[in-house]
Amino acid sequence: MIAMGQFDKADEFDASAFEMTSDNDWNERTHLHHQLGHIHDEKGDLETALFHYEEAFSIQLENVPRDDPSLSLTYTDIGSVFMSQYDFDEALEHFLHALSITLQNSNPDLLEIATTRSYMSGIFYEFKAFKNSLTSHQEALNTRQKLLPPVPPLLATTYNSISLVHEATNDHLKAFYFYEKTLNIEEKSLPSNHPTLDVVYHNMSEVLERLNRYQEAVKYQTHAVNIGRMAYEPDH
Repeated sequence: MIAMGQFDKADEFDASAFEMTSDNDWNERTHLHHQLGHIHDEKGDLETALFHYEEAFSIQLENVPRDDPSLSLTYTDIGSVFMSQYDFDEALEHFLHALSITLQNSNPDLLEIATTRSYMSGIFYEFKAFKNSLTSHQEALNTRQKLLPPVPPLLATTYNSISLVHEATNDHLKAFYFYEKTLNIEEKSLPSNHPTLDVVYHNMSEVLERLNRYQEAVKYQTHAVNIGRMAYEPDH
């Protein structure tokens, strides 16, 4: 139900499951708190999401060591809510805890590490610590390139984020290079009138303008405008 976007129904289902779950079944209660946290996170109800994630965390701490691998996901979930609330210091602290626990694992989940590093890179960007942001993005990218197929949307998101950092440091050539890689994936994985393509073409146009490549900038901006028209016409 969550995957289908039926958050209210999923919320009701999990709340009912809670009532039927024994207080002694801490593992199931932790799982349900995670589920409810995710539902409210997706609905934009960040305070309630944080409540459920922290409840899950409290239950776990009563039953597992502080370095148990299961705590890593909870730290990450809590950190992501703090990030959405623009509380970047708290978010970074939780992501660092998550990363520390995962790296201690003898068989760590490498994609989970990449996700945590991506979150951290976003915080470094907000702190204007662009070198740290790029380093974290690159570490996440290296892992994802090894483990994912060549054109997943997640790689496009990573490339796009790297472009934004290069733009912030006025390295427009590198920004354009990574926007090209973003576009290459998204053109293969998205409909031709998808609004995301509109944004990428627009960003590429702005970078070309800063590079004084005006004719190319006009070309990309025209693409952006055409996609925008198709995406928002009533027939679409």
